[in-house]
Amino acid sequence: MSEIYYTPLDPALLFTIALIVVWSLLWKALGLWHAARRGNAGWFIAMLFLNTVGILEIIYLFGVAKMRSHTLGTDDGIKTKKKPTAKKSAKKK
Repeated sequence: MSEIYYTPLDPALLFTIALIVVWSLLWKALGLWHAARRGNAGWFIAMLFLNTVGILEIIYLFGVAKMRSHTLGTDDGIKTKKKPTAKKSAKKK
């Protein structure tokens, strides 16, 4: 019969894994939020299913989304509706 040996994980390794998980979740949340707000379904699906430890999300946020915001002429790339201004009627007495 074979014996199973248990070796405890190194605390430094556990800390490193936890750090990578937190890093990845932060970038993923930010990337998914921006992709959803901009209506980029393809990027949203890619970031949702591919785990690239934040690399794909960083490329989207600093490359694609930033490039699109400059072409649209707004800071965040989202078109905002202008509020109609009330016109004052010039009545002569």
